Amino acid sequence: MYGFITIQTLFWGAYFGVVIGAFAVYYNKVVIGKFVRFLMREQAFAEENARPLGASGVRSPFIRVALRKGGMIHNILGNAPGGAGAPLYYIKPEKKDKAVRQYDSSGTSLLLVLLTAVLFLVIIAVAFQNVPEFIDALKKLYDSISG
Repeated sequence: MYGFITIQTLFWGAYFGVVIGAFAVYYNKVVIGKFVRFLMREQAFAEENARPLGASGVRSPFIRVALRKGGMIHNILGNAPGGAGAPLYYIKPEKKDKAVRQYDSSGTSLLLVLLTAVLFLVIIAVAFQNVPEFIDALKKLYDSISG
Protein backbone atom coordinates (compact mmCIF):
# COMPACT_ATOMS: atom_id res chain seq x y z
CA MET A 1 0.00 0.00 0.00
CA TYR A 2 3.02 2.32 0.20
CA GLY A 3 3.00 4.99 -2.48
CA PHE A 4 -0.71 4.42 -3.06
CA ILE A 5 -3.16 7.09 -1.98
CA THR A 6 -6.67 5.87 -1.41
CA ILE A 7 -9.87 7.88 -1.19
CA GLN A 8 -9.98 7.03 2.52
CA THR A 9 -6.51 8.51 3.00
CA LEU A 10 -7.64 11.72 1.32
CA PHE A 11 -10.78 11.91 3.48
CA TRP A 12 -8.84 11.31 6.70
CA GLY A 13 -6.26 13.90 5.66
CA ALA A 14 -9.03 16.42 5.03
CA TYR A 15 -10.64 15.53 8.38
CA PHE A 16 -7.46 16.07 10.37
CA GLY A 17 -6.77 19.27 8.41
CA VAL A 18 -10.20 20.66 9.33
CA VAL A 19 -9.86 19.66 12.99
CA ILE A 20 -6.35 21.10 13.33
CA GLY A 21 -7.51 24.25 11.54
CA ALA A 22 -10.49 24.62 13.89
CA PHE A 23 -8.22 24.31 16.94
CA ALA A 24 -5.78 26.83 15.41
CA VAL A 25 -8.58 29.37 14.87
CA TYR A 26 -9.80 28.80 18.44
CA TYR A 27 -6.29 29.26 19.86
CA ASN A 28 -5.68 32.34 17.72
CA LYS A 29 -8.92 34.03 18.80
CA VAL A 30 -8.86 33.02 22.45
CA VAL A 31 -5.19 33.07 23.48
CA ILE A 32 -3.47 35.36 20.99
CA GLY A 33 -6.59 37.53 20.75
CA LYS A 34 -6.59 38.03 24.52
CA PHE A 35 -3.59 40.36 24.22
CA VAL A 36 -5.13 42.28 21.31
CA ARG A 37 -8.42 42.67 23.21
CA PHE A 38 -6.45 43.86 26.26
CA LEU A 39 -4.86 46.59 24.11
CA MET A 40 -8.31 47.56 22.80
CA ARG A 41 -9.74 47.82 26.32
CA GLU A 42 -6.76 49.95 27.34
CA GLN A 43 -7.29 52.19 24.28
CA ALA A 44 -3.71 51.51 23.18
CA PHE A 45 -4.08 52.88 19.65
CA ALA A 46 -1.01 55.11 19.66
CA GLU A 47 2.61 54.86 20.79
CA GLU A 48 2.00 57.07 23.83
CA ASN A 49 -0.71 54.64 25.07
CA ALA A 50 1.34 51.47 24.49
CA ARG A 51 1.18 48.71 27.11
CA PRO A 52 3.57 45.88 28.09
CA LEU A 53 2.75 42.25 27.42
CA GLY A 54 3.06 41.37 31.11
CA ALA A 55 0.17 43.65 32.08
CA SER A 56 -2.25 41.69 29.89
CA GLY A 57 -2.17 38.48 31.93
CA VAL A 58 -1.44 36.34 28.84
CA ARG A 59 0.73 33.44 29.95
CA SER A 60 1.26 31.60 26.68
CA PRO A 61 4.79 30.96 25.40
CA PHE A 62 3.44 31.27 21.85
CA ILE A 63 2.48 34.91 22.25
CA ARG A 64 6.13 35.90 21.87
CA VAL A 65 6.27 33.96 18.60
CA ALA A 66 3.16 35.79 17.41
CA LEU A 67 4.76 39.13 18.31
CA ARG A 68 7.99 38.49 16.37
CA LYS A 69 8.52 40.00 12.94
CA GLY A 70 6.44 37.87 10.58
CA GLY A 71 4.30 36.58 13.47
CA MET A 72 0.50 36.47 13.46
CA ILE A 73 -0.07 39.83 15.14
CA HIS A 74 3.13 41.63 14.25
CA ASN A 75 1.53 43.49 11.33
CA ILE A 76 -1.35 44.75 13.51
CA LEU A 77 0.74 45.95 16.44
CA GLY A 78 3.37 48.64 16.76
CA ASN A 79 6.30 48.63 19.18
CA ALA A 80 7.32 51.43 21.47
CA PRO A 81 10.47 51.44 23.60
CA GLY A 82 9.62 50.58 27.17
CA GLY A 83 11.26 50.96 30.53
CA ALA A 84 13.35 48.13 32.00
CA GLY A 85 13.88 46.65 28.54
CA ALA A 86 10.29 45.44 28.22
CA PRO A 87 8.80 46.48 24.87
CA LEU A 88 5.46 48.21 24.82
CA TYR A 89 2.79 47.43 22.24
CA TYR A 90 -0.09 49.31 20.70
CA ILE A 91 -2.55 48.64 17.89
CA LYS A 92 -1.62 50.61 14.80
CA PRO A 93 -4.46 53.10 14.17
CA GLU A 94 -4.86 52.00 10.55
CA LYS A 95 -5.17 48.35 11.70
CA LYS A 96 -7.81 48.95 14.39
CA ASP A 97 -10.75 47.66 12.30
CA LYS A 98 -8.81 44.57 11.23
CA ALA A 99 -7.89 43.83 14.85
CA VAL A 100 -11.52 44.07 15.93
CA ARG A 101 -12.68 41.76 13.12
CA GLN A 102 -9.89 39.23 13.47
CA TYR A 103 -9.63 38.94 17.25
CA ASP A 104 -13.20 39.40 18.48
CA SER A 105 -13.83 36.22 20.45
CA SER A 106 -17.63 36.21 20.19
CA GLY A 107 -18.91 32.99 18.70
CA THR A 108 -15.64 31.18 19.38
CA SER A 109 -15.76 28.38 21.89
CA LEU A 110 -14.20 25.01 22.51
CA LEU A 111 -17.68 23.49 22.14
CA LEU A 112 -17.90 24.87 18.60
CA VAL A 113 -14.51 23.34 17.75
CA LEU A 114 -15.62 19.96 19.11
CA LEU A 115 -18.92 20.16 17.21
CA THR A 116 -16.97 20.89 14.04
CA ALA A 117 -14.85 17.78 14.62
CA VAL A 118 -17.89 15.57 15.28
CA LEU A 119 -19.88 16.95 12.35
CA PHE A 120 -17.01 16.44 9.94
CA LEU A 121 -16.55 12.90 11.30
CA VAL A 122 -20.20 12.20 10.44
CA ILE A 123 -19.63 13.60 6.95
CA ILE A 124 -16.60 11.30 6.55
CA ALA A 125 -18.65 8.27 7.67
CA VAL A 126 -21.40 9.08 5.15
CA ALA A 127 -18.80 9.60 2.44
CA PHE A 128 -17.15 6.24 3.18
CA GLN A 129 -20.52 4.59 2.71
CA ASN A 130 -21.43 6.38 -0.53
CA VAL A 131 -18.16 7.08 -2.37
CA PRO A 132 -17.69 3.51 -3.68
CA GLU A 133 -21.15 3.62 -5.26
CA PHE A 134 -20.44 7.05 -6.72
CA ILE A 135 -17.13 5.85 -8.20
CA ASP A 136 -18.86 2.79 -9.70
CA ALA A 137 -21.45 5.07 -11.28
CA LEU A 138 -18.67 7.25 -12.73
CA LYS A 139 -16.90 4.14 -14.11
CA LYS A 140 -20.11 2.96 -15.75
CA LEU A 141 -20.68 6.41 -17.23
CA TYR A 142 -17.10 6.52 -18.54
CA ASP A 143 -17.39 3.00 -20.00
CA SER A 144 -20.65 3.86 -21.75
CA ILE A 145 -19.20 7.08 -23.21
CA SER A 146 -15.90 5.57 -24.30
CA GLY A 147 -17.67 2.63 -25.92
